[in-house]
Amino acid sequence: MKTTIYRQKIPITGLFTGLLLLVSGPIWAGTIYSSDSFSADANIEIAGGALAGSEDYSTNNRGNVTWGESYFKFGLGGRYSPPSHNFEIYGAASAMHTATYGDGDLAGFSDGSESLVDLEDAYLGIKHRFQNRISVDFSVGAQRFQIGDGFLIYNELLSLGVGAGRDANRGGAYWLAGRKAFRKTAILKLDFPTPYRMDAFYLGSENPGNGDLEIAGINIERISDDFGTLGITYFRGLKVDKNVLSGSLQKREGMDTYSIRANGTPVKNIFLSGEFAFQKNNGQGSTDVSAHAWYTEVGYTFVKQPFSPKLTYRYSFFSGNDPNTGTNEAFDPLFYSNSRGFGTWYQGEIAGNYSGPFSTNTGIHHASMALQINDKMSFNLLYFKFATDEPSANVSDDFGQELDLIFEWSPNDNFYVTPGYAMFIPGAGGKSTLASVKTSHLFQLGIIYMY
Repeated sequence: MKTTIYRQKIPITGLFTGLLLLVSGPIWAGTIYSSDSFSADANIEIAGGALAGSEDYSTNNRGNVTWGESYFKFGLGGRYSPPSHNFEIYGAASAMHTATYGDGDLAGFSDGSESLVDLEDAYLGIKHRFQNRISVDFSVGAQRFQIGDGFLIYNELLSLGVGAGRDANRGGAYWLAGRKAFRKTAILKLDFPTPYRMDAFYLGSENPGNGDLEIAGINIERISDDFGTLGITYFRGLKVDKNVLSGSLQKREGMDTYSIRANGTPVKNIFLSGEFAFQKNNGQGSTDVSAHAWYTEVGYTFVKQPFSPKLTYRYSFFSGNDPNTGTNEAFDPLFYSNSRGFGTWYQGEIAGNYSGPFSTNTGIHHASMALQINDKMSFNLLYFKFATDEPSANVSDDFGQELDLIFEWSPNDNFYVTPGYAMFIPGAGGKSTLASVKTSHLFQLGIIYMY
């Protein structure tokens, strides 16, 4: 599909006008047609974000940075399921417009001129349940896909703008991350009458920020109501554009990634989660790779206390490159993204999005408290401390620490509002490597309507 990119700067006042229309304007979506065997529906998703930060992490020396983001998505979908038959044909297609306003984001990935209309979803699938209760689901096209809690793969949300270079531009709206679909996929899902299920997948990115990476692999899970999910995953990088982003992603071609993970609530009110991932490339991508990452997490919910407070601690580690070896040990986070809420896996609204370390070459202590004010509103307090795994010579491993305050309000199933504040304090190592050495403050507001 041909894409249209408009380069003119869009004033941030346009964003606030859009937010006003989002709250007050009529929006239609729903079932178009329905019968015993066929249904068709339309869906709309509109989002806007307004952000202001005190420190610039790009090389543009902008001082205070104020910007906005928006996206609009319209899609059509349908399902055909004949009565008395155990199969279903389904599909969907959608288009999306994304834009960035004002100064562009704190990292300079966007510059405020982005405005792009492009295809988002375009997939077709068939699902059949056999008499032995094995369910087979096969689909192809542009669609979403995730494994586990998104430690390695959670759709394809990276959406850089013009500021990251014209060869990496995907239309901006970097923080909102409205674009989620892999452009080319073939996905087979098998669900068995036992606790086991399996995915076999091919994912083809046409996102220059990810090097147009193509991967193929398999995922096997054991799901238990008592103990949760145990999963193992393997996939290989088949092809990558070695020319984008100065060739920094070429190691992905031929790179094997292995992962084992587990999460669940084996004891009442106690949540446990962990994953270990290993990456290996014997030089097919022009460099040898031997990298790893892992995390362990525990959370406890005080269900009998007011607001049901949940306390969580997690330590995560992502290996960095040792310059004294001929092997690249820097872990590649691939298609990671937020899945279980703020902080997983963009760790810190400032550090996870703009200053780094971007889930590589770091160890991160994370503690959080979540309060469920009522069934429509929650409050989250998140803390992160970052330590560099392989700091440069004569540079401290103390990268910095961050504190985030996030409110979430959802008055109904379609509407979501999240104001937030973040403060990042660079450590001695962060002051040596970042564009700003000052304490950074970020104010943000996101509004999403989905139907």
